[in-house]
Amino acid sequence: MAENKLVVLVEPQEVVGDGSDHMRALAYLKSKFVGVEKEAQTSPLSSSSKLQLQCPKVPKRLILKEKRPDDPKKEVQSNYAPKLISFGPYHYDKPQLAEGEKLKLNLAEAYIKECGASVEEIYRSISVTISQLRGCYDAESTKNYKDDEFTVMMLVDGCALLCYILCVCLGHDLEDFNIRYQDMSLLHQDAFLLKNQLPYQLLLDRTKMVELESANYCTCLFLPINPKKSKPGK
Repeated sequence: MAENKLVVLVEPQEVVGDGSDHMRALAYLKSKFVGVEKEAQTSPLSSSSKLQLQCPKVPKRLILKEKRPDDPKKEVQSNYAPKLISFGPYHYDKPQLAEGEKLKLNLAEAYIKECGASVEEIYRSISVTISQLRGCYDAESTKNYKDDEFTVMMLVDGCALLCYILCVCLGHDLEDFNIRYQDMSLLHQDAFLLKNQLPYQLLLDRTKMVELESANYCTCLFLPINPKKSKPGK
């Protein structure tokens, strides 16, 4: 059987002048390609930075700034900002979330009691990984916190969030923590905000310190999904 060959006929194109215009156009295009490559390597969205952040910020282009109808000098609160409680450094210590800081302490204390571990033990276990935890966030948001301050933040926020998760999983009443009924929906929303998250490893390590029965409920939320796992019956 004869071998089939693909033959491409290229018609000669007319060259205007001495071809210098074409050479300049190609050189310009190549310089643009080189510029794009360099920009990609130094961009904050490059693989060496933003794409590796477990807890990234919301891109500014997605945050629409609107004026309040009753007071044009003030802006409408962003849907990406917590309304009651903050987790992590992005909204930490904001005046409008002062009540949430008190709530976090109550929740964190309850979780620590559930763990049976001391505050000192939890603090030490977090402090040894504080560099990795910092790396999960935008560097500009953590640079003003000393290691001990950031460790305390991760301890309180992590234990508070896990207490909230246990309450939801085990059916405990959040009102036991003096949470007003009208604030519960805000807490539910804040816990799922993109710009209000905590590192996966921080939460997973803390679940290992809680009693077995509660830990089983809590750890199931953090188990990775295996797409290769066969379906039941196969």
